[in-house]
Amino acid sequence: MNILPQQIALASRRVIWINAILLSLMLLVALGLTWSMKSHQNEAMLYDDASSQVAQARYSTVQIQQYMTDYSLTGDPASLNEARSARDATLTALTELGRLRPEDSGGLTAMRADVGELFAVGERMAAAYLGPGKAAGDAIMKGPKGFDEASAKLAEEINDLNEGIHKGQESDANESAQLISLGQVFLIGLTLAIAVIVLTLLRGMIRNILGQLGGEPAYASAVVQALAAGRLDEVIEVKSGDDASLLSNLRILQHELRASAEAAVENLRIK
Repeated sequence: MNILPQQIALASRRVIWINAILLSLMLLVALGLTWSMKSHQNEAMLYDDASSQVAQARYSTVQIQQYMTDYSLTGDPASLNEARSARDATLTALTELGRLRPEDSGGLTAMRADVGELFAVGERMAAAYLGPGKAAGDAIMKGPKGFDEASAKLAEEINDLNEGIHKGQESDANESAQLISLGQVFLIGLTLAIAVIVLTLLRGMIRNILGQLGGEPAYASAVVQALAAGRLDEVIEVKSGDDASLLSNLRILQHELRASAEAAVENLRIK
């Protein structure tokens, strides 16, 4: 008959090894999720920074239009300086966007050229208003490739850029949510797998122990105590076909002890 402690130790080692493997997988998944979430967090920060620069570019573009219009009406050099500062702020914002979003570098280069063109057309418009007069200024403002058209073109480009950034933000947020859900499902699955494997191994270990005992441990203990006390007439219940368990061997021992005791009594009677 197998030795019970060896069976228990073997089952325990199996439980430990399987749990160690599954826990290692859980750790790898957790590390992978952490790395991915950190990556998405960094991406989200880039999108936020890009959105801020787009807002700055839009605001500064409006400022160019406002101050160039004021300069065209008043001829105040301060308005021209303000328009120039707004132009520089727009170019700075677009340059920073190029650093944040190198994939848009081509479009941003064109936008920087359009900013310069808007300012240049504004200067020509102001010169026309302040020189030849309103008709000449209106022609540059409203005519083909004029101030209004340059302003509308740049505004449309900024809006398209902003829309692309927002779509990227939404996509990144959706990917993060999907990643979190997938990680949660995977971790829950591993946890359930650990629970099922542990319960299965424990069940098998218990069945193995009960099979070697031939019955419940408490009953086997009671039988041993009865034999130790010399009570050899008690019936030891053994399952049909069981000829190798502890209870089966105890019953054989009980029969042998009882036969020996009866033989001893018979010998004493004869004498």
